[in-house]
Amino acid sequence: MLEPDYSKYSYSELLDVLEHIDRETHPDRYENARINLEGAEPTEAKPNERKRSKRFANRIAGTFLAIYSVYIAAMIIFTGYPGYRSYLHEWSYFFIESSQLRQTVSFCVLIIGFMLTYKLWKKKDD
Repeated sequence: MLEPDYSKYSYSELLDVLEHIDRETHPDRYENARINLEGAEPTEAKPNERKRSKRFANRIAGTFLAIYSVYIAAMIIFTGYPGYRSYLHEWSYFFIESSQLRQTVSFCVLIIGFMLTYKLWKKKDD
């Protein structure tokens, strides 16, 4: 059976190992964990908080992206422009004449937006 590598364990994990290990069955493992505990730092960084903040930022960005893709798709369907209509500058080169093409483009915008949103929401933390 493979021996665990206690040198990669955190301080709290080593304490947990020492508390729950069977000393009679695995005396070598207990001694190895005890030696690694002596060299371990009692304070450790909190990676879970960093992961939570990254996850929260990804979800905020994903939600914004979903709302923005719905907005762009609605603007394409109703006005033919992928933005606001400016009365000072005619955006004729952005105008989409065909209603079927408008629907197709807006559907693609929605699909891409929601796919990116899903990817941001489900992104694995480092």
